[in-house]
Amino acid sequence: MPDDNIDEIRQGMSTIYSTSRDLIGFVASYRKLTHIPTPCPRLFNVKPFLERMIELARYQVEASNVRMTVTECADDLIVYADENLVAQVVTNLLKNAVEAMNHKGEVTMKAYSDSNESVNIEIANDGPRIDDEVAQQIFVPFFTTKPSGSGIGLSLSKQIMHLNGGTLTLRPYSSCSNTTFVLTFS
Repeated sequence: MPDDNIDEIRQGMSTIYSTSRDLIGFVASYRKLTHIPTPCPRLFNVKPFLERMIELARYQVEASNVRMTVTECADDLIVYADENLVAQVVTNLLKNAVEAMNHKGEVTMKAYSDSNESVNIEIANDGPRIDDEVAQQIFVPFFTTKPSGSGIGLSLSKQIMHLNGGTLTLRPYSSCSNTTFVLTFS
């Protein structure tokens, strides 16, 4: 067989391999997006939860040049939700914040009860702003700005919050200077 044919076959096989690998990744991401476990809500104390999330984030991401703190949270603030699922949301937001800041900067979390008696958890970072066009799409499944991202993290997080009777929003920059995501539990 001529060398040209062998090269053509190799290139074709390589294309088939990479396409099938990408399809397998897509199917895995789709399954993850559509198979969220049913929440098992219970009351949990927010302050120790946020402190655990910071410790966990320090082990999961290379955050040696990232300062993470809880700046405000009453000791008696509680939430009725599935703590494990909410932990997935917070972990994803912390990971995204560290990556957005290129592993250096500050992430702050605060939690409070608002005038509607909803509990809000704000996760803010001092990294670059999210462009308005991107901000409009960040919760759309499979939308990503990361070269190796799947685009399901924020969409999955929003679904988890919805299943727990809450919301996940990106605070407009007009009301703050940092990139701030807000988890609201009604």
